[in-house]
Amino acid sequence: MPKWFRIALYLAAIINLSAAIIFYPAFRLGRKFLALPANTDPLYLSIISAFIAIFALAYYYLASKQISNPLFITVSILTKLFFGLSLVYYGLLRANSSWAALAGFTDIAFAILFAVCLFQQDNAQSTNPS
Repeated sequence: MPKWFRIALYLAAIINLSAAIIFYPAFRLGRKFLALPANTDPLYLSIISAFIAIFALAYYYLASKQISNPLFITVSILTKLFFGLSLVYYGLLRANSSWAALAGFTDIAFAILFAVCLFQQDNAQSTNPS
C-alpha cells in the first residue's frame, strides 16, 4: 500500500468520524451549521450516522493494517462520489450551506484519490501476474 494512500485512509477516517458525529441525532449544532434539515426523524439520522461511522472504522482498520481491498475501495469510491455530489448539488442550489458543498468537494477528492489507488493496483497486478 502506498504511503500516500495510507495517509488518505487515515484522513478519510477522521473526516467520516466527524460527519458521523454531525449526523448523530443529539448533535443539532453541526447540522445547523451545515444548514441541513432540522426536523429530521432521529431514526434516519441514526442510520446515516452509523453508516458513516462504519466506513470511518473500516478506513482506519485498512490503514492501520495496510490492507488494500479492491472491492472495499470500489464501494468507497461510489459512496463518496454519491454523497459528495449530493452535497455539492444541494449546496450550489442553496438548499443547504456552502459549507456542505465544501464537504462534498472533499468527498469527491477522496473518491478520486481512491480511484487512483485502485487503478495503480490494477496496473501492478496486470504487469506482475502471480
